[in-house]
Amino acid sequence: LQNSTTELWSLLNFIVPKLFKKNASSFEDWFGVPLETEEERLLMAKRLHSLLRPFMLRRTKQEVLSQLPAKVEHTITVPLSEVQQSLYRQIQSHRVVGSLKVKEDVKIINSGVYMSLRQLAIHPYMLQDYIPSWYLERINQISGKFDILQKLLVRLRATRHKVLIFSQFTVALSLIEFMLEEKFQFEIEKNYERLDGSTSSEDRMASMKRFTDNESD
Repeated sequence: LQNSTTELWSLLNFIVPKLFKKNASSFEDWFGVPLETEEERLLMAKRLHSLLRPFMLRRTKQEVLSQLPAKVEHTITVPLSEVQQSLYRQIQSHRVVGSLKVKEDVKIINSGVYMSLRQLAIHPYMLQDYIPSWYLERINQISGKFDILQKLLVRLRATRHKVLIFSQFTVALSLIEFMLEEKFQFEIEKNYERLDGSTSSEDRMASMKRFTDNESD
């Protein structure tokens, strides 16, 4: 469901066609109108919640997989590297990073200040349109997160742990992939798997099977 009331109507029409037998435009007129105030948005959200509640089934882990151990969370605060701190200040000043040098306000206009800062907090190379090969040799040295990630992976690999890494950015996955191949000499489908939006359903299932195999590295 991609934040579309028309798509929501299609699902409801499929589930209960007798109840949602009118066309999508009627549903759109009721729930898809622009809302100007916070009060209107809260009221509309409440109406949608009441509408969807009978069709939603929520199951918790305790109900489905009670044998699983409790989840333990550890939050590691990672400082920015010196390069990240410098670029962070430049972006905050509404100047733009390109090839690790300050240029005109082109990137900021395209991606937005806050998005650029989010990307920079992961790795400076996230802001690059093109990354020379010699940059990649320093991939974990100029990012606080990548530096700690490499150290954690060394320890976890020594104790034969399996690791899942999530990211909203495919560029970040590509940088992690390069680090795995260059720093750890990992090989795809042997030492690590990568799943993103371009992965087919067949390849996705095969990757998941290889990852969950108890004999895999």
